[in-house]
Amino acid sequence: MRNSNKIIALILMLAALPLAAKEVESLAAKVNNEPITLSDYNKTKNLLLTQYAAMPGFLAQAGNKEKLEAMALEKMIDDTLLKQKAKASKIKVYERELENRLSEYRKQFSISKEGKTLNAKQTEDAFREELKKSGTSMEEFREEVRNELMVRKLVQDTIRPKLKVPSDSDVKTFFEQVSDYSKTGKMPSGLNAEDQGTIKLVAKKLEEATAERVRLRHVYCSTDKNSQDAAKAKADKAYKELSSGAIDFDAAVEKYSDDRETLSRYGDLGYVSKGMMPEEADKAIFAMPVGTNSKPVKTARGWHIFRVEEKRAKQKARFSAVREELSGFLSEKNYRDEYNKFLEQLRKEAKIEKLIGASK
Repeated sequence: MRNSNKIIALILMLAALPLAAKEVESLAAKVNNEPITLSDYNKTKNLLLTQYAAMPGFLAQAGNKEKLEAMALEKMIDDTLLKQKAKASKIKVYERELENRLSEYRKQFSISKEGKTLNAKQTEDAFREELKKSGTSMEEFREEVRNELMVRKLVQDTIRPKLKVPSDSDVKTFFEQVSDYSKTGKMPSGLNAEDQGTIKLVAKKLEEATAERVRLRHVYCSTDKNSQDAAKAKADKAYKELSSGAIDFDAAVEKYSDDRETLSRYGDLGYVSKGMMPEEADKAIFAMPVGTNSKPVKTARGWHIFRVEEKRAKQKARFSAVREELSGFLSEKNYRDEYNKFLEQLRKEAKIEKLIGASK
């Protein structure tokens, strides 16, 4: 669904709403005597599990489910500490700021599940229906959004002044570390686990950015929405009409494609690097000349007719071309480091009681 990640983030925030006018219930933790209820913890935990379940095989790996359960509790503790600190610091949130943020949340509900643009009343109804499902009143939600903005200002006021812009020397060293790892597969010595993870992530991104790639469009006939035979027949008919010149690719997408996400872009999938697509699709795509359409290609979830709009050869990663991006990675890392230090200090000063789990 188009807004699934945003909605999950919204519900996760709702799950962290403080206990108010509710019956006393079992607790998962207490943070400076403020309760985190077991029901709110379970809600957050289950939503995280649902989100990560979309990653093939992730939850099947030993220990990952338990790690997510622990992560849910730690996140709720951190959120509570930040909110408490923001309130203690008397950080002001203006009504205009609050209304602007609420408008951003409402916009997340302006597209229906079918991809239709909703009017203002329909958007408001969809938004309030989501609040109702979560058992949250509009007044409670406004207060939580106010807390969210307070925390954001707290973090900016506390962390931003401490951040340093990476020097050219720092960025160059980082580039050399990533390049060496890409060539040899060996990690530079003296790096902690987080830094090693950053090197691996950036190396992968650079490899994708410089790999052979194509600008791709498709007509997708889904076996989720059609039977196997019906999807195949639909793809065959689309290909026949394309081949005869009865319709162009734009029209084929509008008439036959089940991919509602790319419908408004006439099937545009953007740039696709070699190896990103399923093997059967990858093989067909990179053998095609620019401006041609493939025959129907079967994948695990249906049939596709691909059109290659542009091709780019594999490129060499040059420092001048990636300097700004690498500087951004280092800036993000510096931010994370300062943020984690801030949270660590808040935890040291707090009284935290974990009432569930092995580490309670």
